[in-house]
Amino acid sequence: MPERFNSEEIAVRSNGHPDLLIKRSADISELISSKPPFVQRHGVTILAAIGVLVAALAWFIRYPDTVPATAVLNSIDGPREVVTRTNGKLVKILVHNEEAVEKGQPLAFLESTANHQEVIRLSNWLDTIGYFLEDSPDKLTLFVNQRFRGLGELQMAYQTFATKFQEFGNYLSNGFYVQKRGMLTRDMQFLEELEGQLQEEHQLMNLDLLLSDTTFKGHESLQKDRVISPMEYRNERSKLISKQLTIPQVRMAIINNKSQLHEKRKEVAELDNQILQQQLVFTQALQTLKSQVEEWKMKYILIAPLNGQITFVGFFQENQEIKADQTICFVNPSNSNYYAEAFVPQYNLGKIRTGQKVLLKLTAYPWEEFGILEGELAYLNNIPSDSGFLAKISLPHDLVTNQEKKIQFRMGLQAKAEIVVADSRLIDRFFRTLRRDYTK
Repeated sequence: MPERFNSEEIAVRSNGHPDLLIKRSADISELISSKPPFVQRHGVTILAAIGVLVAALAWFIRYPDTVPATAVLNSIDGPREVVTRTNGKLVKILVHNEEAVEKGQPLAFLESTANHQEVIRLSNWLDTIGYFLEDSPDKLTLFVNQRFRGLGELQMAYQTFATKFQEFGNYLSNGFYVQKRGMLTRDMQFLEELEGQLQEEHQLMNLDLLLSDTTFKGHESLQKDRVISPMEYRNERSKLISKQLTIPQVRMAIINNKSQLHEKRKEVAELDNQILQQQLVFTQALQTLKSQVEEWKMKYILIAPLNGQITFVGFFQENQEIKADQTICFVNPSNSNYYAEAFVPQYNLGKIRTGQKVLLKLTAYPWEEFGILEGELAYLNNIPSDSGFLAKISLPHDLVTNQEKKIQFRMGLQAKAEIVVADSRLIDRFFRTLRRDYTK
């Protein structure tokens, strides 16, 4: 009698035994008859391929070993800021962006009651006076009558100096005291000539006295032999005494002449000291005014601190309000030597060698946007400090990052330094981590 199946069962003949019927449910039959998905059929192969790809990437991708440190940018003759010293309007801009400037060159004028060009002219005039005061004081008379107007805050200081200069003019060439010294000098020359004549006269009178004394001795001998009368002898003796009396008179004249010469020299010395004192007073007045002018220039004139190229930090225009301590521009010298000072901790210090590559990530310039400065470890101190071992990092590409972006230097910019001690592969770091964990 044939076997019956319910609706949820299917009769399937066995391939090996056609007469044998196997009973299966509909779900199992559907599962067996349907083709499995691609992922199920090739899953092992895909996983193996992914594993090989990851291993290949880990082999080719390099992940360097680094030692962290803190660094600060520094420079030898680096860019210098030009900063305002007062609030006010920017009344005049004298240069353009990226223009080459020289040290001491005016860059811009800030609002003041003084005429800026007149103050600059006064400053140059004072420098000229200082030069001639040291080398050729007599030529200062050429500048006594020079006058300046429109000095604003400096007008009173200039008037005080002009008065001192006018007084000092009397001690210069063609001045009263110089003329007086000239007359004293001529008097001294006359007295010196007179002394020479008196000395010559004194010598002649001594010679004449010697001859008269010899003659008198002859007459004295004749008088003893009664060859001449006593009257003649007395006359000859009177002549000798007269000649002897003239010698003290000449000596007295010589002494008086020397005394007058000494007095003249004393007057000249006193006059020279007076001139020197006046010169010191004038020099002090000159330095005082120069100091006041320089202070005014620092406050109201922006001046290039060194030779280089100017770079404005923003867009400025004339009559724009400016605040004190505001950075207007930088002057970048053409021969700046940039470097970084770093303090290296003791961690992994044994791996560090000079010549290793250093990556600098500036705090003020996010490295994701601006890039990284690449440097080289040039020096490592052997003596530690409280902050670590001092190191110097040279920057062969200056301040250009690996993204070709120029960084504007500012003294003291901080950075995170990463010293590359080994250029390892990613797979090496993986196995090294496993070995370290295993040894623990």
